[in-house]
Amino acid sequence: MKKLISILLVFITFNSFAQKDTLAHRHYGAMQFGGQTMVSFHYEYSLIARNYFILNTNAGLGLNENADDTDPTDRPIYGIHSGIICLAGPKLISLELGIYPTTYFYKTTTFVNLNSWAGIRLRPQKMEGFFMSVGYTPRLYYTYSDPNNHFFNAAIAAKFGINF
Repeated sequence: MKKLISILLVFITFNSFAQKDTLAHRHYGAMQFGGQTMVSFHYEYSLIARNYFILNTNAGLGLNENADDTDPTDRPIYGIHSGIICLAGPKLISLELGIYPTTYFYKTTTFVNLNSWAGIRLRPQKMEGFFMSVGYTPRLYYTYSDPNNHFFNAAIAAKFGINF
């Protein structure tokens, strides 16, 4: 009897979650200026969507400035982002919180930083599918430090994209 009640409880719980899903379009594409890279392209996919809560995965590619300003043959730093972003609040304006590690590639050096995002996402009603975000992007942990080389690291970023 306990097994039957447990199975029914699990079924009812998961069934009620599935019926509360409120998002028709789960894909997001965006371009970000600032933050941990000068410019980056992001793709997000919604894993969970409720009335006032959306949980997205995030993947992206970024480009940073040259690391050594004295070397004219220097090349940019490339970054690969991945992580989780949580949107909380009504559809028009949401609090956006995220954490994502970024792997950077520079010449023969590869390093990883743990970055975060805390901001606001706006989705204007008259522009269906469009969104813009402004956020604070602190670097929580970094694995590379060289006084001769530096890379772009802004504390503020702006993101513009579409939901499809």
